[in-house]
Amino acid sequence: MALTNDEVREITLMAIDRPNVREVEDFGTLLFTVDTRLYTRGTVDPAARTYQIQRTMLVGKIYWGDGTSEDVNHPWTLDDQFGISITHTYDVGGEYHILIAGNIQMITFGNTNTQYSQTGYPHCVVSLDSQLPKTIAYTPLETEFYFDGCRNLRSIPDAPLFEDGRTSSFWGYCFRNCESLARVPENVFGVYQEGQSPMRNVSFERCFYGCISLESIPAGLFESYRTHISGGNCVFDYCFSNCTALAQIPQSLFTDMDALAAPEHCLVSFEWCFYNCTSLTSLPSRMFAGCKSIYSFNACFYGCTSLTSIPADLFGGILWDTASIFAMDFSRCFSACTGVTAIPSGLFSPFETLGNTVLIYFSNCFYGCTSLSVLPSGLFREFTTACTFAGCFGDCTSLETVPQGLLPSIDFTQPLGVSSNVSFGGCFSGCTSLRTLPSGLFRATYTTGEMSFDYQMGISCASCFKGCTSLETLPDNLFNLTVNVRAAPYESSYFYGDLDFRSCFYNCSALESIPTGIFDNCVVNVDSNIASPYTPWANFSECFSFCNALETIPSGLFAVCNIGRKFYYTFRACTSLQTIPSDTFANCSGAQDFEYCFFTSGLVSIPSDLFADCSSATRFFGSFYSCSSLTAIPSGLFDNCVSALSFWSVFRNCASLASVPSDLFDNCSNVTDFRMSFAGDSTITSSVPPLWETHPSVTHTECFWGCVNAANYADIPSDWK
Repeated sequence: MALTNDEVREITLMAIDRPNVREVEDFGTLLFTVDTRLYTRGTVDPAARTYQIQRTMLVGKIYWGDGTSEDVNHPWTLDDQFGISITHTYDVGGEYHILIAGNIQMITFGNTNTQYSQTGYPHCVVSLDSQLPKTIAYTPLETEFYFDGCRNLRSIPDAPLFEDGRTSSFWGYCFRNCESLARVPENVFGVYQEGQSPMRNVSFERCFYGCISLESIPAGLFESYRTHISGGNCVFDYCFSNCTALAQIPQSLFTDMDALAAPEHCLVSFEWCFYNCTSLTSLPSRMFAGCKSIYSFNACFYGCTSLTSIPADLFGGILWDTASIFAMDFSRCFSACTGVTAIPSGLFSPFETLGNTVLIYFSNCFYGCTSLSVLPSGLFREFTTACTFAGCFGDCTSLETVPQGLLPSIDFTQPLGVSSNVSFGGCFSGCTSLRTLPSGLFRATYTTGEMSFDYQMGISCASCFKGCTSLETLPDNLFNLTVNVRAAPYESSYFYGDLDFRSCFYNCSALESIPTGIFDNCVVNVDSNIASPYTPWANFSECFSFCNALETIPSGLFAVCNIGRKFYYTFRACTSLQTIPSDTFANCSGAQDFEYCFFTSGLVSIPSDLFADCSSATRFFGSFYSCSSLTAIPSGLFDNCVSALSFWSVFRNCASLASVPSDLFDNCSNVTDFRMSFAGDSTITSSVPPLWETHPSVTHTECFWGCVNAANYADIPSDWK
């Protein structure tokens, strides 16, 4: 049973001398219990007989609990921040009560290097049997990481951690990975002293991270801080992450956390706060009421798999000082809450008053909520400045329909100095039960700032419905998107186009048709006064890849939204698609890449003017690779493709191809690569184009490999086959 500090002091004063201690007020005692056999995580090793006290500054004596003692004279000095380590080897491994007496200026039980370590002296600490003495210096080193990695720590005194009841601004990592700690006292972090100055920049980051035996949290755990934080940041990031036994949260745990009236409110963050609390069955209403300047709930309840519902007023009572916060982040807030079946309609209504000055992020907010079957209409309707819903409902595999008005009509202007686009990317990806969508689902206007950035700007719908394998039809007017460009972006590897539809309907394997004009209301406007010339563009790469039930494509699919530049893999593996309208790419004068565009598709024929308007296209490698039903190539297919550079594998393995026009590439004078262009096409019986004569200097390895039935096969030079 733990002793009080007075009891420990009385026993100690009667039993020992106090070497090198000048005054009674310099005298402190500390009692704790270790088990040397627990040095290796998860095992009890009788041969382990050593314990080491780490980061120690002491003028006094250590009683090792085996009848031996040791004088220590290592006081604090200006040049010494970490103290010394003192090692003792017992005759027999086991559990020992260690008493330290004297002027104890610093001691640490944890070790920042033990988070993933399988061995270490912090594993040996099984109980703290007295409060920490007041002689310990007041620095963050004494409170952060204090018991970090003490995986077998079972108990601490039912009192403030320090005997003088002191508070501290820094408790980060204090009890991280204390896997055996089942409870903590309400006042463990001290009692605010009358006359004590308010604190700034308070941190509880990862304080109880990985305390897998912690079953409950006292309601007043943070009471001393509730009205005594004057500004800066108050961080609860990862505070209770991986507390897998935690079953409930007190309603008043965080209320009024920054209630102190001050010129500068405290910015409060709850990122990953309850991540992977898999036993948490419910959340309290008005859990954060009275907090003024919360700016992040990123992943706050991520992985709380036992939650079945979310209270409608979870965020009720939160106050706002919009001058203090620039953004509000709900990214991953409820991700992987696999037991949640519904979302209350007014869940986010307390944030609707933020106005248009605060950036709001909902990326992956409900990602992986596999039991979520219905969504409330208007859930986000008022968030017209929300800049991302990327992955918001991704992998919600029970979701069957999306209600009208779920998402807002966004009008977003990029703030000065902020690199943020509007993104719906992956919003419903992996929703394998999703069958119906409302018209007008995506409505957004994005206006760039007047500064250029080297990464993604504009609007993204990349992977929006990727893997929605039950989606059979699409509504008219699905997309209403406008981008206003006021500064030309730097087109680095992080820029995917002003409008990004990459993989938008990837693997929508039940989709049979595409509505006419699906992209017609997608527009990019470029300011006439832009500092440098800029040509806007859209990215349709992999947009309909693996839509293997797709039978028809509407006329002029990309003709109105004619800024498509990249079409690689766009119709890959559309095995039911036998024909394609001749005006599919009409007006697409800026198109450049058609790599693998129809790879393994079911095309039987190709219209001769399919690429008639694509004079800027440079890359056709693999465009019709393995189109095994294609029987003929039309004359003039590439006549206007005067910029083409590569036809690598363009008709490779077209197992039914019988004829090839001899003048197919006559207008393509800039080509540099014909490698494997017709490789494996053993069914060709017509003559193949004499490229060895018209384009003798290009790279041509195995261009006609396997074309053994071509009428002019004997004329083909050996290095071309």
